[in-house]
Amino acid sequence: MIFKRFSGVIAERIFFYFCLTATIVALIVSGIVPTLDGPAHVYNAHVTDYIVSGNKFISSYYTLSKAPSPNYVDHYLLALFSSFLSFDWAEKLMQIICVTGFAVFFRRLVWQFNPLGIGLSVFGIPFAFTMLFYLGFYNFCLSFSILFAVVIYYNKWFSNSAENPLLYRYIILSLLTLLLYFTNGLAFLFAGFISGMFEIVAVLPLIRKKVVAPGKYIVLKRLVMFAIVWLPGLLLFACFMKNMPNYADSADHKFAELVGWIPMVRPLVVYTGDDSEYTNLFFYAMLVALGTAILIRVRNKTIFRFTVSDVFLFAFLLHWYAILQCPMEQV
Repeated sequence: MIFKRFSGVIAERIFFYFCLTATIVALIVSGIVPTLDGPAHVYNAHVTDYIVSGNKFISSYYTLSKAPSPNYVDHYLLALFSSFLSFDWAEKLMQIICVTGFAVFFRRLVWQFNPLGIGLSVFGIPFAFTMLFYLGFYNFCLSFSILFAVVIYYNKWFSNSAENPLLYRYIILSLLTLLLYFTNGLAFLFAGFISGMFEIVAVLPLIRKKVVAPGKYIVLKRLVMFAIVWLPGLLLFACFMKNMPNYADSADHKFAELVGWIPMVRPLVVYTGDDSEYTNLFFYAMLVALGTAILIRVRNKTIFRFTVSDVFLFAFLLHWYAILQCPMEQV
């Protein structure tokens, strides 16, 4: 029995990394993978490299922005890669990092929260090729890996840890959140929401057990440390938004119209839209699975019993609220 279990785990791991390796090889041998914004990012990276290296001619035309923009990481990574690779291979390395990071951290996320579903994590590989991947929005793509890493790290060392997490773990988490902020501001806020829900799950049992006694202040310490972890990124985000021009359109869409867009959701659409015939099935399957899970909990009279997995349910509902309330031209 043990042999069969371990052989199944090994077989799944081999299959996953075989598929991932085949994907990376396909990226390598396919030549230049055309993207919309990718060349512009490579150009900006070269300019950054020239300025940092002290090129006076380029510096007379360009300067590095001092604004805390949540869009820096891929430019500096590309600048680093361009220092020893040609422009096409620098961009290709960035694409490999985006795909590999998404797939590996997604698999780790599934393993941590639902080990029995680890075999389905292989579907994370094709979902790494989102529309924005082909648009060259590399910061957006990188943010998924870091978002998954933040959730994994927090759940491992804080949600399931002792009542008083170690200080150096808070420092590591804070550095991860800052890295996520400088990759994608919305992903940073989303990670903060998920982590905040996890913190509530971790703190409530302590309060119920009346752990808060004179001289301990365990709950208060956890909440204060949690706030300190996220405070630097929130301050940077507020500073950025304060100095950011408002390009919002005054166009408005009725709620019924936005709901009507749901059947057109295409998570993997590239340029032609041909893949929507298949990717829509994933989306509908997710909705059916979610509805079935809710019905089962209603039947078992556990609908109001909060579990750790409900954090992702709340995140899903928040995501859909944002979609239905924020038309594309106002995002």
